[in-house]
Amino acid sequence: MLPSSSRAWFRSAVKLLPPGSGSPGCVGCPTRSVSLKSGGLKPKTVPLRYLGQPSPFTHPHLIKQGDVTPGLSQTEYELRRHRLASLIEAQADRLGPSASSSHHVVIVLSHPTRFMTNDIPYPFHQNQDFLYLSGILEPDSALVLHGKGRPDQAILFVPRRDPGRELWDGPRSGKDGAAALTGIERVHSTEELGVVLKALKGTVLWYDNSQPAHPRLHQAHVCPVLEPGPMPRSLRPLIHSLRALKSSAEVALMQEAGRITAQAFRRTMALSQGDVDEAVLFAKFDFENRIHGANFLAYPPVVAGGNRANTLHYINNNQIIKDGEMVLLDGGCEYFGYVSDITRTWPVNGKFSAAQAELYEAVLEVQRSCLSLPSASDADVLKAARRYCPHHVGHYLGMDVHDTSELSRSQSLQPGMAITIEPGLYICEESDQAPERFRGLGIRIEDDVVIRDKGGPLILSSDAPKTIADRSRNNKPPFCLCGQKQEEITERRSDSGYRGLPLREPPVEESAARSRPCYRGERRSIAEETDQKTAAAEGKASGPTAFLVWEHKGICGREMSAQFPFCSDTLLERFRCEVEGFSADDGGQDCVHHGGRILGQSSVVEEAT
Repeated sequence: MLPSSSRAWFRSAVKLLPPGSGSPGCVGCPTRSVSLKSGGLKPKTVPLRYLGQPSPFTHPHLIKQGDVTPGLSQTEYELRRHRLASLIEAQADRLGPSASSSHHVVIVLSHPTRFMTNDIPYPFHQNQDFLYLSGILEPDSALVLHGKGRPDQAILFVPRRDPGRELWDGPRSGKDGAAALTGIERVHSTEELGVVLKALKGTVLWYDNSQPAHPRLHQAHVCPVLEPGPMPRSLRPLIHSLRALKSSAEVALMQEAGRITAQAFRRTMALSQGDVDEAVLFAKFDFENRIHGANFLAYPPVVAGGNRANTLHYINNNQIIKDGEMVLLDGGCEYFGYVSDITRTWPVNGKFSAAQAELYEAVLEVQRSCLSLPSASDADVLKAARRYCPHHVGHYLGMDVHDTSELSRSQSLQPGMAITIEPGLYICEESDQAPERFRGLGIRIEDDVVIRDKGGPLILSSDAPKTIADRSRNNKPPFCLCGQKQEEITERRSDSGYRGLPLREPPVEESAARSRPCYRGERRSIAEETDQKTAAAEGKASGPTAFLVWEHKGICGREMSAQFPFCSDTLLERFRCEVEGFSADDGGQDCVHHGGRILGQSSVVEEAT
């Protein structure tokens, strides 16, 4: 039996089967007839130091004791390995008595660190199959499963502790850290992989030989084991069949990824006012995903304005979207191993033309119809619209954007599968077969859904504005820190490329000004600022100068909380308190809310005098 302190997380990670299901004394897998003896787990205390990945010690707000990664427990990972062992056991039974009595060895390698040039690394991204079975996020690692007929004994290999390398590359979990974090008892250094594989003497190997995840480990440790024997059996289709059906814990992670990206869409839409650079929307979308908790974007997003929306994989994102044009944004985030993939199309000025609205409503109607077919296959849903929709209307989703590539699109969907629904309509400017008013329009609407036993699918991206009415409600200028709406303002670009916001005249009386939302000052030259400081010192402050006095006294630093105690929108939609020509030498101080420099009222007057 597990210690009493461990039973709670053990049971919360796995739903108990109805009475009579599974073998006595076992906790059953909720999706397959696989059971795991509760006495098999021996939780250990995670070392109180930094590991090669987040742990309960460094991230207690995300990872509980007994969890390997946020939201996923040791029990869930062990059940995944047992389910894979059961699939292999079933395959062996079909191959005959010799295979079912043989010693099976499963080899899964991590990804290596890859470099964009010389010694500059890409951000590391783990092999999803390895991550799915182990929960380990470090490169240069491996997982081996072995057993007679049923390979359910796990051996983990991780990089050894190396103070010299850790000085440059960051901490490593080491054998003790990896064992405590994952619950796998037998852990070796990666250098021992080849020796252990030779000692196991497996007669049936399960390994993806054609495209090794880690070429160096493959060449140094796996090839010597493969050379004398028969070709290994492909492992990827079996793992992908498991990954296709999501547990409740996986669905929860995907819901959070969908929620984060939906909020990023809302805030990015609010920024698109008039002429706007695709790069600005790209940056805003990236920022909003990360600031709300995403690890990073799931893929380079498509931010395509105008006719560029008809290029399906347009990722240059460097052109100007003109006022009145539509923008197609296809983007998603990764949240602790699980991704979102959402697409929305909207006019940057917030106003659909008649042609845009007509085409958009047509695509939206198709998308809603697709959402009502949760039991159909992708092949059934995709009809004869190839001329204007040259892609599938959906794909599997999960740990990867185009997840479980080994699964056929033609198979019927099952409860627990996560897919996208993304019909589109693309009419190039050069098309002479479509009405002229539609030419140059490209529209796609994409949602993420999970198929359920009863009722319609669970829509993970439901918070992202989708209807024309939703877009109109979301077509608001940015909000100040206190969450109150600004008067409509027009974004402009200066000669240097800086995107600023022109100002309105401020209120004259300070008492009235304090009751207004957070405006910011006009962009003026240093000479103009100097003249206005002098005027302030002579008691002639008026117009913009009086406004500066109010602006920097009333809404920054600790005074913000005193003046606006209802401000709880953190730092997400804040205005920068930036006035050209002011610096630390001018008496500036850090603005804790706005991330810029501020100049208090007393500093203006005192310095000027």
